[in-house]
Amino acid sequence: MDPINRPTRVINNQRQSMTKSESSGYHVPVKRSRSVVTFPSAVLREKAIIWGIPVESFEFAQRMDNEDPLSQFRKLFCFPKKRDLPYVDPDRIEENAEAIYLCGQSLGLKPKSADKYCREVLDNWGRKGVHSHFDGSLPAALCDIPPKLPMSKLVGALPGEVAVMNGLTVNLHLLLATFYRPTAQRYKIMIEEHAFSSDMYAVKSHLTLHGYPVEESLLLFKPRMGEHLLREEDIISIIKESGNSVAVLLLPGINYYTGQFMNIKKITQAAHEKGIIVGVDAAHAAGNVPLHFHDWNVDFAVWCTYKYLNSGPGCIGAIFVHQRLTEKGGTSQFPMLKGWWGNNMKTKFLMKDEFDASAGSDMFRISNPPPLLAASLMSSLDIFSQTSMDDIQKKQFLLTGYLEYMLKHYFQMDSYVNYDDGENDVEEIRGLPTVKIITPSDPNQRGSQLSIMFSVPLTAVQEELQKLGVVCDIRMPNVMRVSPVPLYNSFVDVYTFINTLKKVFDEFETNGEQKLDLNCPSTDTDNSPNRGSSISSASSDSETESNEANSN
Repeated sequence: MDPINRPTRVINNQRQSMTKSESSGYHVPVKRSRSVVTFPSAVLREKAIIWGIPVESFEFAQRMDNEDPLSQFRKLFCFPKKRDLPYVDPDRIEENAEAIYLCGQSLGLKPKSADKYCREVLDNWGRKGVHSHFDGSLPAALCDIPPKLPMSKLVGALPGEVAVMNGLTVNLHLLLATFYRPTAQRYKIMIEEHAFSSDMYAVKSHLTLHGYPVEESLLLFKPRMGEHLLREEDIISIIKESGNSVAVLLLPGINYYTGQFMNIKKITQAAHEKGIIVGVDAAHAAGNVPLHFHDWNVDFAVWCTYKYLNSGPGCIGAIFVHQRLTEKGGTSQFPMLKGWWGNNMKTKFLMKDEFDASAGSDMFRISNPPPLLAASLMSSLDIFSQTSMDDIQKKQFLLTGYLEYMLKHYFQMDSYVNYDDGENDVEEIRGLPTVKIITPSDPNQRGSQLSIMFSVPLTAVQEELQKLGVVCDIRMPNVMRVSPVPLYNSFVDVYTFINTLKKVFDEFETNGEQKLDLNCPSTDTDNSPNRGSSISSASSDSETESNEANSN
């Protein structure tokens, strides 16, 4: 019997405060609190009890989709067809089937309205020529203004604290040029040891530009020996011990490799107590988890818009700079790299020699933004404006929780057996390849992404999934990232992914694929991101950067 479709007894569980009338829709206790944790598995089991169907069944996934208040948004996105994907085996797919796309952490799906938005910009240029700078659909001279308000809501900022411009790393360079002001006593930059490679390149560049040896000026924090996740108490300990020498702390909003959501508020407060400027790379956080940059008192942040914000490959990025730093006289303590697009709009075209700064974060703009990219971004932001991050988070709590539940139920590495229908003797039950989830189990410490390791070679799993039309991605040395995105993914998507993974594992068992030890952090190579012995407050120049192309 196919274990995915096998009959399963619904185990009575201690009921929470959810009545039968509350079982429709997503009435779940999902407020982000790091002191009180409600796990999605408990809510899923409770729904299964009320509905009288097992969590593991196809009917449960269908019922969850039927109850999903965000299901209407799926039709607003373009889903790739399996037949159009590279690497698929045409003999193993249905010709018109949609891909199982669980890769929003790398590139979000295209909004169907993007064509219309971009066509209007092109038509405006064609019909009006130079007048398209100030007139018509998203006029070029003003096209970065409409995204400011919806973007500010997504990151918890005032509209004036957000500017839409450039790409993430360019923006990081610009803000480091302003806020990294080393002195003889305070010159170090603090960053996670295995930050995304482009962040590391940028940070090292500024140390070098200021004449500081990287090996002496980079203050690193990392997971403890044998662990995958960063501990906030270790980060704060380094801040307390060495913070007087740190000029800038660059935090990941969500770690690209593990999917860990950092306690930005608490770490920022600790850093400020030591006089440290705090920046955040929010590439994997914006549009994924609720952010409150203004209230958390973050100094600056940068992010891209092509992951969870669905604006398209290489699309325009954005910055946040806290209001207190840009108020009149606020930036006088910091030099800036200036360009005419950061000049006050009222005096910009007077072409004066002296810079007349725009209000807020707009003063950091350098050049005219591209209206085609602004159009693509607006096509997605207009979808976000029809819902809220709270509603997105409620679905994420259950959707990623459902993925976690199913992975653990069928493939958890420490299970005695993979499948047990309550009828077979232990000797008759097959032990299939297993998985290990390294993303935090606490839903308050993650977003949509789960990072998983396999007891069989990572690339072999990826190759087989690709042949069957599944789109995830891998990050070396040993992680597959799987992200069901609340705006367009369904519970049936997750169910089908699990079923497909089971088929792949069946083949590995049949073919006698070599199993690996998931208890060893360095599964595939000796350059695992957590190979170090402890949290480190100093570095060598031998960090192994992540092998990534185009997007993190």
